[in-house]
Amino acid sequence: MIPAVRALKMAATPMPLAALLTTLLLAVPSQVAFAQGTAAEWPALTRRFEQQVRQTPSDPSARFTLAMLYARSGRVLDGFKQLQEADQAIGSAAGRPALARQIAAEAEGLLNRNRHDLLARYRLAFARYFLEDHPGAAAEFERIVAADPRNDWGYGYLGQGYANLGQLDRAIATWERGLAVNPRNAVLHYVLGLSYTRKGDKKKAAAHLAEAYRDRTLYDYVTRNPQ
Repeated sequence: MIPAVRALKMAATPMPLAALLTTLLLAVPSQVAFAQGTAAEWPALTRRFEQQVRQTPSDPSARFTLAMLYARSGRVLDGFKQLQEADQAIGSAAGRPALARQIAAEAEGLLNRNRHDLLARYRLAFARYFLEDHPGAAAEFERIVAADPRNDWGYGYLGQGYANLGQLDRAIATWERGLAVNPRNAVLHYVLGLSYTRKGDKKKAAAHLAEAYRDRTLYDYVTRNPQ
């Protein structure tokens, strides 16, 4: 299943929680020009790291960076592909924790100098998730949503953080906030459908799943990869 969908689905069911909406890390130095993370800067960052990956395809940091940027914009399959390529560059997924510790330390240093550096904040949030520091990851995503409230995927990550802490009602409320930003986010509709199913609210579950399945890519992937 699409990593984002799988992660959210598992958060909405009694199954053990797996990867956050794609486990993505950012491991490159931040630049002042991109520190605030405004809407105009994210596409420029994506283009920058697409070029870097083309120039240095074996660089796991560049691929992790690009994977995170794709995930932030909802390009989930593209992000997962980059993550897989990064695993190959590292040697295996077993090497990710060491990289995550490095990223977390670097991001904390950057944020100590500039707490408004949203790029570093994303880096730290994903690194903490990957190190299984779920309270720490959720706290960082709360700060990200506060600083970047018009990005619907941020609410997806934050809701997943709450779900990882066993706070399903809080997760549901957060995913609903994401839909208020973008009512057409099929993944948020899907996970809400599953969450309401778990809570026994069949009417809300059916409404959200119907909206989710308007996205044929998601529908085809879910029906081909049942859990």
